[in-house]
Amino acid sequence: KGDKKSANEDAVLAARQDEHVLLAVADSHFGQWASHSVISGLAANLKQLTAPQAIYSVLHDLCATEYDHKENSETTLLIILLNMSTGEGFGLSFGDSSALLVSDDAVRRLNIKDSHYVSFNKAFSFEAGAANEFNFHVNAGELLLIFTDGVDECHYGYPETSVNDDHIHKLFLNNKGDVKSFVSHLASLALSGVNGNPGGQDNLAIAAVLF
Repeated sequence: KGDKKSANEDAVLAARQDEHVLLAVADSHFGQWASHSVISGLAANLKQLTAPQAIYSVLHDLCATEYDHKENSETTLLIILLNMSTGEGFGLSFGDSSALLVSDDAVRRLNIKDSHYVSFNKAFSFEAGAANEFNFHVNAGELLLIFTDGVDECHYGYPETSVNDDHIHKLFLNNKGDVKSFVSHLASLALSGVNGNPGGQDNLAIAAVLF
């Protein structure tokens, strides 16, 4: 974020295995420990992340192992798994990160935000329904995009004066087919702010894939 003296409390994971792409973002509260730990733990167990229940199982094991439970850090977590052969995908969402499907015609939000965070310090049942679960289908030419709230709340506490779906759609059309350029422009917009309003007031993490 704009204040470079602060540690980045967000973390991101993007990986491809055979026909599957996995994207994940996390946004810690009370330090960077939780987001970095959970993303690192997911990265170390990629081959197991094939279905919602398998992801819950990995998360349960991560929260039950040798982490220092004196840490107060907790984190949002958004995980997407997309089959690049069929366009079928599913997601698990804890907290207030966003999953969007962007096409020539529209921006469609896939998940519901909440205040349910992943914590290593509190008893938590990682079972079906613990996260906001969703399924989706991606068509050719559509962009699957996930990000933490440093994007759509870049003016901290004021989503109405932050990056919105219209800004994202315009950037998609202006950078069509170039995912790297799109993500770079989206991050720059969030850091600089929109319509003369402040930006860069929160850390951000972005992951995207074009189908």
